[in-house]
Amino acid sequence: MDPDRLHRLQELTGRHLDDELDPAGHDELAGLLEADGEARRVFARSVAIDQALPRVVVRRGALRRWWPTVAISASAALLAVGIGLWSLRAGSGPQLVPGDAVVVREGRQLPSASAGRLRTGDAVRAGAQPAVLSWSDEGSRLELAPGGELRLDRAGPDKALVLAGGRIVVEAGPQTGDRHLRVGTDRLSAEVVGTRFTVSADAAGSTLAVEHGTVAVTAGTVQRRVAAGELAVASATAPLWVAPVAAAARTAPGLRIDADAWRAAGGAEWIGTVDGDALTARVEATAERVQPPQRLAGYAWLNPDLRVTADIELARPATLAVILVCRRPDGSDWIGNYSLKAVLPAGRHRRSWTIADALLEQGAPLSAAIGARIVTAAVCAWNQPSGLVVHRVAVGNASAAP
Repeated sequence: MDPDRLHRLQELTGRHLDDELDPAGHDELAGLLEADGEARRVFARSVAIDQALPRVVVRRGALRRWWPTVAISASAALLAVGIGLWSLRAGSGPQLVPGDAVVVREGRQLPSASAGRLRTGDAVRAGAQPAVLSWSDEGSRLELAPGGELRLDRAGPDKALVLAGGRIVVEAGPQTGDRHLRVGTDRLSAEVVGTRFTVSADAAGSTLAVEHGTVAVTAGTVQRRVAAGELAVASATAPLWVAPVAAAARTAPGLRIDADAWRAAGGAEWIGTVDGDALTARVEATAERVQPPQRLAGYAWLNPDLRVTADIELARPATLAVILVCRRPDGSDWIGNYSLKAVLPAGRHRRSWTIADALLEQGAPLSAAIGARIVTAAVCAWNQPSGLVVHRVAVGNASAAP
C-alpha cells in the first residue's frame, strides 16, 4: 500500500474509532476496506490495539493514535476486522424512534424517520410528541419532552448529551468498561452508572430528580452525589442544592389563578375583582393581593419540577411576590409559607421561577417542605399601591404554565 493511501486509511480509522467520522468519511473508509486486503489487515490491527491502548488527546482538539507494529494472528485479525466493519456499518450512536422530532445535522434539518443512527454533533428538537433515543445494545433510553432540545457532544459508547432546554427522562443501562453517560445543562452536569432520573432546564435554572440509583452531579466547582428520592437544583440563587423529594409530587397538577378559576370559586375569599379575562386587585393600604380559597386537598405539590409563571401589569414600580402556603402531604398540618419575588418597574411583565428561587417566609425550611401540598397561592404587590393587574398566574409543573 502506498504511503499516502496508508496515511489516509489511518486517519479515517482513527476518526471512526473516535466516533468523529462524517457520512462521506464512512463511505470512503468502507470503499478502502472493500477494495484492498492490505487495508483490511491494517484496519484490523488498529481495532485490536484500540481495545488495549488509551486514546491520546492533543492540543486543538485533534485526536491522534499511536499504532505500534505488533503481530496479530490471522484469526484475531479476521475477528477484529469483522467487529470493525460491523461498527462502521451500524454505528454506535442511539436510534431515534420515528416521530415528529427533527434532527439538525451539519446545518441541515432531517425528519426523525430518515436520520438513521444519531451521530456526534447532532441536535434533536422534539415536536408535539416526546422524542425517544434508544441505545439498544446497552439497554439505555432517553425521552425528551415535547418542545425540548438536546445536543449529542458524543454519541457513544462514551456518551455526552447537553440539554439546551426542556425536560428529559433518562433510563440508563449499566455503564461499564468504555461505556459512559454524561448529561448536562448550562448549570449542572451528571455522570451516570445505571439509573433512572429526570433533568429539566430553562432560563431560570436546572433540576435533576433521581428515581433509582445514584448520580454524581457537578455544578461549577461543587459536586454532590444525588441518591434515589432526592433532587438537585442549580440556579443563579442556588449553585447546587440537594434535598429529598416525594416521588408522587412529580405528577402533580397545577393551580391556575385566572378569570375562570375566579368564577369557579365564586369569588369567595378573594380580595379582588374580575375585569374581563384579568383579575384586578383592590388597593389596600400598602398591599394589593389576589388569593383563591384554601383547599386542604391541595391545588398542587411542592415538587422538583415546580414552575411558577406570572403575567401581570403594574401602574407603578413595586415588589411582586407569589406566596405559596404549604401543608403536609396528607393536608393535616401547616408547614410553611414560601415566596417568589421580583422587583419590577411599571408596565406589563411575564416572569418565571423555579423551586430554587423560593424563599422562606414562615415555618420549616424549604428542603423539609418538598412533597407538601400547596393549599393556596397569593399574588401580591408590596411596598406601595401599584395598580396591580393579574392577567394570569400558574403554579405547578412546566405543563401548567400559561
